[in-house]
Amino acid sequence: MDKDELKKRVAELLKEEAGDDLDRFRQAVRKLRELAEAVEASFAADTVRVHVEAGHRVNYGQQYNFVVYVDKVQLRDVLFRAYVPPDGFPVTLDLFDVERPECNDVEALETKVLDFLAHKDVRTRLLEIRELAA
Repeated sequence: MDKDELKKRVAELLKEEAGDDLDRFRQAVRKLRELAEAVEASFAADTVRVHVEAGHRVNYGQQYNFVVYVDKVQLRDVLFRAYVPPDGFPVTLDLFDVERPECNDVEALETKVLDFLAHKDVRTRLLEIRELAA
């Protein structure tokens, strides 16, 4: 296959088709981004950024890192990782070393992440980040 044929072949492979069901995948990623926005909003304006960044594609699905940035002190802190499979659910969360809960829908995903943020260790870390950003 020459270069132009190869480009055409790849473009064909990447076209969305009517049979593609990306809604649940997009719902899961959208919820992660909404959670990141909510965490960012809990800090003083323009002090902390929270992003959901795509990572590696692994057996669990597409990795998304929930990352907190404090530019003032050049901090980049990954709070947790979420793995979203092509079908969207179950989303597997990598919260602590041994805890990897699966979330079967958007509501479960939101609940698990909120519970994680409320955990004493995580809450303490976020409060520390608030002090660093002040």
